[in-house]
Amino acid sequence: MKKITILLTIPFIYTIIFCFGINAEAKKPVPPKTEIDFKIPEQVAEAALNAYKAKDVHALMTLSRPDFAARIKKMIEEGKTEDIKKRAFDENGWRYRSVVAWDGKLHEKKERGKKLRIRYGYIGANEVGVIELVNEEGKWYFEDLKSPSRETWESWGE
Repeated sequence: MKKITILLTIPFIYTIIFCFGINAEAKKPVPPKTEIDFKIPEQVAEAALNAYKAKDVHALMTLSRPDFAARIKKMIEEGKTEDIKKRAFDENGWRYRSVVAWDGKLHEKKERGKKLRIRYGYIGANEVGVIELVNEEGKWYFEDLKSPSRETWESWGE
């Protein structure tokens, strides 16, 4: 009887180990992968800020205009990935520091023509952290991060 109990217990233990893992790697949270609706600018903005925070060049490429993504892809193929990361994700630069400090909320929006600027925070006493999107054929794409003065931000469209 003892042998049968042990034999029945072993597959159960393997199932638990397989499903839940026994090492720290298996227990790390995996961020959810969601589809982005490019017709909803807030979804594109949040995804771009999160990709920027994660230093994910490939995710930013998928959120950018196709022509810009093609230029980045070419640079990657030429072996310039580290150059891209160094320029875009400089940990001492305002862009990266402002995204790391981002509280996950998007604030007021200002639209002018095909451009939409969304405030995601403040940078110091007089600058505003802004993500700029561009609309092409009804879809919104990540364009850039800006740091206008509060005065300039207030003067940008409605």
